[in-house]
Amino acid sequence: MSNTHLPIFYSITYAQAIALILLFVFMIIHFKIKQQYVLLFLALPSTIMHELCHLIIALLSNGKPSSFSIIPKRENHQYVLGSVEFVPAWYNAFIICMAPLILWVIALILFVKSSVLIVSPLLYWLLVGGIPSKQDFKIGFMYGFGFILLLSTIIYWAFQ
Repeated sequence: MSNTHLPIFYSITYAQAIALILLFVFMIIHFKIKQQYVLLFLALPSTIMHELCHLIIALLSNGKPSSFSIIPKRENHQYVLGSVEFVPAWYNAFIICMAPLILWVIALILFVKSSVLIVSPLLYWLLVGGIPSKQDFKIGFMYGFGFILLLSTIIYWAFQ
């Protein structure tokens, strides 16, 4: 397929447009699936990427990760797809909890730089895996003030 641009969107190629359409179809399928086992299977690559983001950032930021799981567990009438246990601190909890957002950056770079249609499933997994969970938000924002204070101090000293 040629790398020519669509006439109405001068910055998007035909391959990228088809990849977006396929991504949209994957997302519709994801949110319409009623069979939890099928969804667990489809979400497994996303879960692995999501939990690996937590684990890597926890290791890099002295979060002392103590367990890592990508095995779905049923808790309170819903599934917990994976988990990483770590020691939260005022300076690292927010970035560890929000680490999966880096998957959205990777998805954007992949979308912009690639014209291969095979990226559609990968984009789907990156976008779904990049969504922070309720628990991520709960813990992250509990310690968010400390991170903002640390970041503000670094910026202040950097521009002195």
